[in-house]
Formats: sequence, structure tokens, C-alpha cells
Amino acid sequence: MTTAQLLLILGGLTVCQVIAMALPYWMGWRSGQTAAAASLQSENRRLRDELCSAHAQIRQIKQGMNYA
Repeated sequence: MTTAQLLLILGGLTVCQVIAMALPYWMGWRSGQTAAAASLQSENRRLRDELCSAHAQIRQIKQGMNYA
């Protein structure tokens, strides 16, 4: 294989990599997010809200114990 052929193959691979990285943007996904990433962020937000609620309940229970 000649150097020119190797460079051509390398250039083709580079183009494929750029397309693969830019495809989510071209498809209109927000900031390159896939549906799976958006789902994970939604689940993360739900769990964070649940944790904050549990923390607030624990605080209320502790305050009630201090007054007793």
C-alpha cells in the first residue's frame, strides 16, 4: 500500500468520526443529547427531588424530637 492510499484511508476514517460526533446535532437533538441521556437526566432529577423531600421530612422529625 502506498502512502497516498494510507492517507486516503486515514482521511476517510476521520470524516466518519466527525460525522458520528456531529450526527446528534444534525438530527436536531438538544446539545447532542440522545433519548437515553435525556431519560437518565430525567431520572436523576426525579431522584434528587425525592431525596430532598426525604431530607426535609428527616429535619422535621428531628425538630419534633428536640421539642419533646
